[in-house]
Amino acid sequence: MAVRSALIDTAADIRSALVDTATNLRGYINTRAAQLQQNLDDSTSAVRSALIDTAADIRGALVDNFNRVGVALHDSVSILRDSIKSLKDSIHALRVSIEQMKLYMKQGGDNVEFTAMDNQTAFILAPGLDEPQSGTLIMMYINGVRVRSAAVSYDSGTRTFTYDPTEFGNKMIIADDIVEFEWNNF
Repeated sequence: MAVRSALIDTAADIRSALVDTATNLRGYINTRAAQLQQNLDDSTSAVRSALIDTAADIRGALVDNFNRVGVALHDSVSILRDSIKSLKDSIHALRVSIEQMKLYMKQGGDNVEFTAMDNQTAFILAPGLDEPQSGTLIMMYINGVRVRSAAVSYDSGTRTFTYDPTEFGNKMIIADDIVEFEWNNF
């Protein structure tokens, strides 16, 4: 019996130790859980605060950028308006020039047209056609595009118009281009 009694006492001691250990463990877990919850709350608060600050910074940067874009857009619109006005003025001047050219041509200007061959630079004026007088402005067109005056010359001795492509961006004439020369002898 003494063994039994000792076993019962030992079991009771073990049970008491287990209850104490469980109570201590429960207390430790509750304390640690409270600390973790506090840490989580602190971290959540810090993250929330950082997100609010970041959102405010982003909003401020966006407002600044939108303001800069607005100013740049306003400046661009002003420049565009000025450019459009300048373009309108140029178009008006061009229309006046076209009307003057039409009047110039009606006053007795001559012209001759050629269908070109590849790389052709010399064009001979046929006999019987009036030729440009010395000092007369000669206008040359390739497929309707006016060529710079410096790229065109006329030799009355050979009755030849000469085109110098180096004076017009090295634009070479190709087969079947329509080449026209115009002048007005006053």
